[in-house]
Amino acid sequence: MSAVEALLALSLGGGILLSALGLLSVQRHSADRLLARADGLLARRVIRTVLGEELRRGVEGRDWVAPGGDSVRLRVFRGLAFMCISGQPDRVLARYRGSRLPDSRKDSVLVLGSNGRWQAVDLIARRPTMLTCPGAPAEAVEFWVLDPPVSGVAVARVFETGSYHLSGGAFRYRRGRGGRQPLTPEVFIAEGSHLGVGSNGGLALELATETPAPGNPDGRRTFWPRERVRD
Repeated sequence: MSAVEALLALSLGGGILLSALGLLSVQRHSADRLLARADGLLARRVIRTVLGEELRRGVEGRDWVAPGGDSVRLRVFRGLAFMCISGQPDRVLARYRGSRLPDSRKDSVLVLGSNGRWQAVDLIARRPTMLTCPGAPAEAVEFWVLDPPVSGVAVARVFETGSYHLSGGAFRYRRGRGGRQPLTPEVFIAEGSHLGVGSNGGLALELATETPAPGNPDGRRTFWPRERVRD
């Protein structure tokens, strides 16, 4: 009888253990799906925020282009400067404000000339100065060296050249010749995700994930810039 009772106990214990393992597997699968949905929701929010902000700062056809089906190349604007003449043709005085300080190693400047057109020039160097601009004597000013020299400049925009990509299942940013740095988890399916110019303009984004979240489904969205280049 002891042997029979032991076998029965082992059988019952094995059945309970299998049931517990099955329940644990179901819970783990549900947790994985919830985590994947959360990652997908986060990734879509990051893309909408970043692309929406970047495209509104630029002009389609001048400041950004989408040459392929998975990327957009653009001028990533980091700040604005109000300029005044320093007395030297290749130097200007700049009253700058922006999300970060200019970096002559990677930044360029888009200047608005006296002819009403924007022109991209290189930022060769910058340094603080005790000089001031007329009309704003209390504001900090920097010497900027630009190439080629410009004249009659009133406004300048600091930018770096970069590109955003849908690759390897993630949304990535690449500056210059560096690598593509991921900004989101790897949640996108390559076959159903595209990034390029829309049929009527704008930047068309189509996303596909394995676990789309209810109320936040996969699909197509178009981002529109403030204006399109006309000249």
